[in-house]
Amino acid sequence: MSGPAFFTFALENLAATERSMAISVRTLPDDRLAGEIAQLEVIAPASFAADLMLKVYQQEAARRASPEHAFDTELEMALNRLERQTNAEDRAVVVDIGRKLYRIGGAPALQKAAARAIDAAKPNRRALRASMLKKRWPGVDLPD
Repeated sequence: MSGPAFFTFALENLAATERSMAISVRTLPDDRLAGEIAQLEVIAPASFAADLMLKVYQQEAARRASPEHAFDTELEMALNRLERQTNAEDRAVVVDIGRKLYRIGGAPALQKAAARAIDAAKPNRRALRASMLKKRWPGVDLPD
């Protein structure tokens, strides 16, 4: 077999779709998220697409229930602003979130949050985001 398997292209497209769905679902209020999960649970067994959407919705519900994930949105917003223009307020937000995460789960919680934040960045911004987090969360082994 020469070249990558055919399904790799489909998986890449599906992963991109899943990522954009997850970002959109993150904006839903809790009550609407719960209501749409209930609706998807009814139709998911009959549809691959609905089953995929249900899994994305369930992941978001689990994320919201996890104390380690409670700061993801605030951290993402602060890092996005810092990528455009650094300022003391957003630097302080990132440091404060790091302290809260450390109290919740120690260095592993910081490493997981950093990995999520770096992964959420556009590919050309990931190194910058990793650098910003290394400066704000010293002593924690963060991904490069």
